Amino acid sequence: MDSTHTYMDADISFLMSMASSSDHEFQGFERGTFRAIAMKLTLHKKSVTETGDDVEAFLSSNEFVEVNEGAVMTMSMFRVLYQRFRIKYEMGRLNRWGEDQYRKPFNERGLTVRRHATFVIEDVEHRNVEVIRGLAEVLWQVPPVAYSTASPR
Repeated sequence: MDSTHTYMDADISFLMSMASSSDHEFQGFERGTFRAIAMKLTLHKKSVTETGDDVEAFLSSNEFVEVNEGAVMTMSMFRVLYQRFRIKYEMGRLNRWGEDQYRKPFNERGLTVRRHATFVIEDVEHRNVEVIRGLAEVLWQVPPVAYSTASPR
């Protein structure tokens, strides 16, 4: 965790220095863009620091997964998404995985994990699979478009 925070601190410092740079534009980015990225990275660092738990930070971010009472997800898909989160925030590769890593944050959210001999998700049959009940992948969505109700002139 210490090396992760060192990298994050360096990234935040660099981004803030770019935001306060006298150049109005740097390689196509405006100064406000650097400030926004630095602030997002700062908030993420604070979230991981406060929880001390990377899985908790992952679940709290609602960036890759979200709690959804009727949803199911395989543990292998959860691990893929969790690894993407770790890579995105330069947290390093996942060294080991077991119930100790996810038990507490899952219990706090009412998520259950059970092994099934066979289980069908979206018309795909999985064999000897651990299934998480109550968790769904966050799918990328197009932001809503604002429509004007005014008549064209």
